[in-house]
Amino acid sequence: MPEPATMQDILNRFLVASLRQASDRGELSRVTRPGEVDRLLDELMQVPWNVYTKACLNHSATVVDYLGRYTHRIAISNQRVLGLDNGEVHFTYKDYRTDQRKVMVLAGEEFVRRFLQHILPKGLMRVRHYGFLANRCRRQKLEQIRVALRQEGAQKPAASPSTAAAHYPCPRCRSGQLRVIAEIPRGVLCNQLKERRC
Repeated sequence: MPEPATMQDILNRFLVASLRQASDRGELSRVTRPGEVDRLLDELMQVPWNVYTKACLNHSATVVDYLGRYTHRIAISNQRVLGLDNGEVHFTYKDYRTDQRKVMVLAGEEFVRRFLQHILPKGLMRVRHYGFLANRCRRQKLEQIRVALRQEGAQKPAASPSTAAAHYPCPRCRSGQLRVIAEIPRGVLCNQLKERRC
């Protein structure tokens, strides 16, 4: 009696069959040498792949919770950092295997290195909109949607020029207001800084 197929066997067969079919249809544009696909697939079939499958995320609340952990939270909150002692950082973490909170101690440099891994490089965005909310076509697509739904465009509230342009929220406390008392023409400050450097 044959042994039951493991998940790895099923995945390997499915992937290999799909890749071979794609190669036969000419969809693998980077593969140019004859027999290269067969050689690569035979080589990959010998690797013991670890197949990790997770339960399907059926409910929207589960998906939102999952994504929320990565999009709207910082790497570590202040409450989790317990203290700093002799250059070592003590903080709590949740061990998902035992579902318990534990304390981890890391050297300060390692703690900072791990924290900095959560900072995105300049130019990358954590969350990107796609479809009709993509920045490239948002205005045009929303207008088309409004026309299709027979709705008028979003009306911007009419603000008087004196109040709208003269008041800005305080960047520090967000409750006070900044008032414009003077404007520095563009380029004047840059020219003054260049003159001081010389």
